[in-house]
Amino acid sequence: MKTITKHIKISLVFTLFLCIGLVFPQRTVRAVAAKPLTIQKAFKHVASTANTSGHITTLGNIPTTNVENKLLFVTHDYGSRGPYVTQSLGVWLNGKKWTIFSQNKSAIKPGSKFNVLVTNKSSNAFVHKTTAANKAGAATKINHRALNNNPNATFLITQNYGRGGPYNPHHVGVRYSGGFWYIFNLDGQSMPSGAQFNVLINSGIFKHQVTSNNRRNHTTGINSPRTNGKKQALVFVTFNSQGSIKNFNNAIGVYLVSDKWYIYNENKKYLQGNEAYNVLSYSASQNTKPRITVVAKKPTTSVTGRVVVKPRTDTRQSTNTVRVTPRTSTSNGSVRVASGTTNTGRRVRVAQNKPATQTNVLRNIGIVRTIPFIKPANPGSTDRLGPETKSVPLDFSRSIDGEQYQLFTDTFNFFEDIYKDQNPRSNVLYYFPANYSINWDKQSNKYDFNVYYMSAEDRKKGNVLLNVELTSNITTDDIDLAENYLSSRLGKRITLKSIDLRENPSVDFGATLTNFNVKPESVSTSVPSDYQKPIILDWKMESNVDNFVGAMLNNRSGNVMLNFKPYGDSLKVVQVPINLKVNSPITYGKIKFNSLQELKEGWTNYLDYPIIPKKFIVLKKRGRSQYFETIEIPRQEVASGSKYIENDPTILNKISEQNSIIKIWLDYVLNDECRTCNQQVKRKIIGGTSGSEIANIEVQILNAIAYSGANSLKLNLKSLQGDPNGINEIEFPSLSVNEDGQSFNEIQLFVPQGKEMSYEYQVILIMDNGDVMTSRWEKGNTNLLVLGESQIKRLFPDKKKDDLLDRAKDGVLKKVKDSILGGDVSDEEILDKGIKIIGGLFKKKKPEEENEEPEEEENVEQEQF
Repeated sequence: MKTITKHIKISLVFTLFLCIGLVFPQRTVRAVAAKPLTIQKAFKHVASTANTSGHITTLGNIPTTNVENKLLFVTHDYGSRGPYVTQSLGVWLNGKKWTIFSQNKSAIKPGSKFNVLVTNKSSNAFVHKTTAANKAGAATKINHRALNNNPNATFLITQNYGRGGPYNPHHVGVRYSGGFWYIFNLDGQSMPSGAQFNVLINSGIFKHQVTSNNRRNHTTGINSPRTNGKKQALVFVTFNSQGSIKNFNNAIGVYLVSDKWYIYNENKKYLQGNEAYNVLSYSASQNTKPRITVVAKKPTTSVTGRVVVKPRTDTRQSTNTVRVTPRTSTSNGSVRVASGTTNTGRRVRVAQNKPATQTNVLRNIGIVRTIPFIKPANPGSTDRLGPETKSVPLDFSRSIDGEQYQLFTDTFNFFEDIYKDQNPRSNVLYYFPANYSINWDKQSNKYDFNVYYMSAEDRKKGNVLLNVELTSNITTDDIDLAENYLSSRLGKRITLKSIDLRENPSVDFGATLTNFNVKPESVSTSVPSDYQKPIILDWKMESNVDNFVGAMLNNRSGNVMLNFKPYGDSLKVVQVPINLKVNSPITYGKIKFNSLQELKEGWTNYLDYPIIPKKFIVLKKRGRSQYFETIEIPRQEVASGSKYIENDPTILNKISEQNSIIKIWLDYVLNDECRTCNQQVKRKIIGGTSGSEIANIEVQILNAIAYSGANSLKLNLKSLQGDPNGINEIEFPSLSVNEDGQSFNEIQLFVPQGKEMSYEYQVILIMDNGDVMTSRWEKGNTNLLVLGESQIKRLFPDKKKDDLLDRAKDGVLKKVKDSILGGDVSDEEILDKGIKIIGGLFKKKKPEEENEEPEEEENVEQEQF
C-alpha cells in the first residue's frame, strides 16, 4: 500500500511540474552569436592637400543623411609607397562630415591611405564609453552579452572622438580578463574618462596569431582563405593580447604583396613572435544592396529626423520592398509615419526621431582650423572647454607657497605658467615644458644626433644632413606624480594636459645656424603636440660638422627657441628654450630613486661625465597632503662608471624622518671641463651613422616581362642599410611592374662610409594563366638594378629555357588569337598560317621572275597578316 501511495505522489508531482512548464514556459539559454555583417559602405580613403588640414582628413563619400547612426572602423593601408603612419588614430563627426584624425594632433601626411568600413549602429555594432564605473587604470571594461565569458570572441575597435573628446593619444588593443573583455592603452597610461570606442562584433572577424613561420622582422603574413588572393580586399585589424604578448605598444597597419596581405608595425619594431590580431577582410563585391528598401511617397511638407525600419525576421520571401506612407505633419514640425506593410505581407514599425539640434563643431581660430571644445549641456557639466590663456596664469599661492611651487616646476620640468580650464568644474590644468634638450637614450647610452652625407657629389662639397631629436624629459610617471601632488594640495582630483595649440609650434634658431652657413630654407621641423614625444629637426649645412658639435659642447651653439601658440589667444606666444649644450644635466635629466633602500644600495654613474651631487629632492606624504623637501649633501665628484653610495646617517635620517617617501631625486652638476669626456661624446655624436651616405637604388626594367612571357612581375628588396642605424633589416614595399621599359627610384639606403651598397632582391613572375613563379633572393651592391633577359635566366635557373619559351609562346598565341584571328582557331592553324606567310616573305625567286606578280593566295595571306 505504501508503494502504491509513493507512486501516486510521484505522478502528481510530475504532473504538477508539467503543468507549470506549460503555463510558464522556461527560457532557453542560448549562446549569443554575432550576426552576419551588414555593411553600408566600405572604401579606401587617400589623404590629400585638398581633403586634409593638419591632423584631420575629411571623408567625402559617406552619405550625409542619418550620419549620427553610423559607425566607422579604420585601419591604415601602406599601399605600395606609404607613408608610414605612427600616430594613434580616431574618427570624428564634424557636422555632417566624418573625418579621421591623429590623436596626438600631429599632421596626417598627404598620400596616407586608410581602409574605412561604415555600418549602422546595432546590438553588435555600438559605441563604448569610458566611465568611472567601467574604468580600470589603463583599461575600460566592455559589458556585452556576446563578449562576456567568451575568451575566443573576435571584434574590431576604433577610437571615436564623439562630441567633446577627450583625446586619447595612445595605441589601443583588447584583452580578456575575469570573464570580460577590456579596451586598453598599450603603453599602460591611464585611460581618460569619457574616451569612446566604436565596437564591431561579427562572425566574419578571425584571429591571426604570429608564429615563427609567418613572421619576418616587423611584418607578419596572413594565411587565410578570407584574404589570400583578394587583392581588392579592404583589411581591418585590432591588436588582441588574449593569449598574446603583453608588452606591445605599436601602431599597426596592413599592406599587400602579390596575393598576400601582411600586418606590420608602423615603427618598424621587430615582432616578438606570438602577437595576435583580430582581422576582418572585406571585398568590394560584398557591397551588396540592403535587404530592405524603403520607398516613401514625397510628403507635402519637409521631413526632419530619420526613419528606422525594423522588419520581422522572415526568409521565405525574396521580394522585400517596404512602402511607407507619411501622414500630415504635426504642429511641432515632425512627421508621424504610419506603420506599413510590405507587398509580401510583412509589417514594419517606423520610429521617428526628434529633429537634431545643430552645433558648431568646427570653427576657424586665428590661423588654423582646430577642434574646439563644446559648451557643456548644463551648468554642472565637467567637460573641459580648453585653456583659459587670455587671463593671467593660475595663482597657486593660497595652496602652494613659492618655494614649493618652484620645486614642483623644476622637478617635473614644467614651464612656470600653468593655466586653468575655461570650465572650473573640469579640474583640468594645462602646462608647457620648461625646456627641450638632445634626446639621450639611457639603455644604449647614445645621443639622437645623426649626420648623413647626402650623396657622393655632396660629400665633395661638404654637404651633410643633420638630424636631431629633442625631448622635454617629461615622462608619464612624472605626469602621474605631478597630478597626485596638485590633487593633494588643491583638495580635488586634478588632470594635467599638454596645452592645446592653435597651430603647430615653430622653431626660432635666431643666428645659431646662420653662423654655420645654414640656409633657413634647408631647415625642417616636426613638432608633435604631445610633449612626451620628441621634436625632430633636420637641416643641411656646408660647414665642418666637427665645429658645430664643438660649439654645442662649449655652449657656443647659440639660443634656440620653440614658439608655442596656445589655443584661445590669437596673440600670445610662449617661448621655450632648446638646450643644445650636450654636457648639461638638462640632457640627462634628474637621477631618480624609488626608495631609501635603493639609495643605500648605491647608484652607478652611467653618464659620460663625472657628476657632483648637490642635493636630494624628496617628495613626501603627510596625511592626505604631499610636499617637497630638499636636503643638501657634501659636494664630492663621482667619476663616470663609479658607484655613489649614500651612507651618511644624518642625511639618511633627514630623508626618512617623519613621513612616508614617494620619490627621491638627486640634483647634480656635471664636470663639463672633462676633455676626455668631451672627446668621447663628440666621437659618439659624429661617429655612429655620421659616415652614412644616403643613396637611392635605381631600378630599370628592360625586357624581363617579354622574355619571361609574364603578365606582370613584383620586385621585392630588403637591406640592413634601410635602417639609418643599421640594426634592423628593412623589407621595402614591393614594386609592381606591368610592362617593360619602366624605371623606379624610390628605395633609399643609408650606406656607412667606406662600405659598399648592400641589399637583396627577389622577383615574382605572374603568368597569364595565374601561375606564380618566385625567385630566390639575389644579392646586389650597385645603385643601378637592371632586370632583363640575363637576370631572369640567373634568377630562375631551375626553369629551362624551353619552359619559359613555352610560356611566352602561350602568351603570344593568345594575343594573336584574340587580336588578329578572332580567337576561334587552333594553335596548329596559327602555326600553319605563320609558316606560309614567312615562307612567302622569304621565298627565293629566279632572276627572270623578279618582276612577276606574287601569287594571289600569298598576297591574301600577307594582307591578312
